[in-house]
Parts: sequence; C-alpha cells; structure tokens
Amino acid sequence: TIPIPLLIFMRTKQSLRLLLQKIFLMKLKLQFKQLSLRKYDRFFVASILYFAAVNYSLTTMTTTRTDIIIIGAGLSGIGAACHLVRKNPEKTFIILEARAAVGGTWSLFQYPGIRSDSDMYTFGYSFKTWDDQKSFADGPSILKYINEAADEYRLRDHIIYEQKALTYNFNTQEKLWTVTTVNPRTGEQAIYKSQFIFSCSGYYNYAKGYTPDFKDQTQKYKN
Repeated sequence: TIPIPLLIFMRTKQSLRLLLQKIFLMKLKLQFKQLSLRKYDRFFVASILYFAAVNYSLTTMTTTRTDIIIIGAGLSGIGAACHLVRKNPEKTFIILEARAAVGGTWSLFQYPGIRSDSDMYTFGYSFKTWDDQKSFADGPSILKYINEAADEYRLRDHIIYEQKALTYNFNTQEKLWTVTTVNPRTGEQAIYKSQFIFSCSGYYNYAKGYTPDFKDQTQKYKN
C-alpha cells in the first residue's frame, strides 16, 4: 500500500515527476551500497507504478477552451447551436453529447408510435419552419428535422460524441467554467473550459428509467 503522507503530498505534475526521480535514485543508491532491498522492494515498486499512472493520466487528459459549451445534441442543444451560428458567428462553441448520435430523446426512444405531444408548428425552431403535413409528428420525422438543422448550419464539426459530463466547476478568478467529462465506452476523461454553459441535456435519466417504490411490490406485484 502507498503511505498516506505521500498521497497527500503529491498534487502537481511537476512534484510527481520529481518524486519519481527521487524514488528511482534512492533505489539505485541502495543497490550500489549492496543493502538488502527485500523490505523496501514492495514500497518502491508500488510507489513507482502508482505515481507513474497518476502522472500519465494528468499529462494525457486533454483540455479544450471555447467561448461556450452546449451540453447535449438533442432538439434543444442543436437549436441553441443554430442560434449561435445565426446571431453570434464570432463565438466559438462545442456541443458535448454523451451518446454517439444526434437527436437526444428522438434518437434514443424508438418504440412504435412515439410522437410529439405538442404541435410542431410551435414546438419546432423559429428559424426553420415545419413543412410536414403532420402537426403532431412521429419520432422519425422529428429526428430527421433535427438532423436537417444540424446539416444546414454545419454543426457536425462542433459536436464531440461520447462525452458524458461528470462535474461542473466555476473559477471566480479565471471567470471560466470547467467541465470534466468521461467517455462511457473507454473511460477516458477530458477537460473543457468556457465562459458560458448552455445546459440542454433534457430531463430523462438515460442510464435507468424511473421506477416508483411501491410497498411490498416484489411480493404483491411479482410478474
């Protein structure tokens, strides 16, 4: 195991490198003096491997800086990005999407009969008229509509897929937001910084649907 004082002490990439060098030099010095290393070997090997892994994660975690970060590439996220392109073309932005597809709700849920519960003439974008004859549109039609908007405003290059937001932190000195994300498939983390965040992630829990807690439900409502 790694001693707790060492874990607390190592907080920066520079100190991590220095400690790794010191541990390695200590190991060499002990070898040169022909001392018995058995009682030290476990500590040295564990320390070197641990700090090498931490240092690797720190140096390989990428940081991206933009003016605006949009969370989610669904109907709202794509709409927000279109407005930025139309009204603030000088601003830089990215769209962080946890899944590997555009559309949000309308690409995730594909059960038979799924449709909008609002008429698309008011639910749709103000800058892109709804031309379909169906006012209460089905899911595939809405998904097509969202993808058309993404293509018309050239948003594909702004979308970073498989980036699930883990934490949001605001630094008052830098006046910047820091968003830490993880790739659900690989576990790789990344850092994004911006002045503003547009939260367009919706209100569904994609990982697990809501299940009410009924008393004795496992017994009375089995099957």
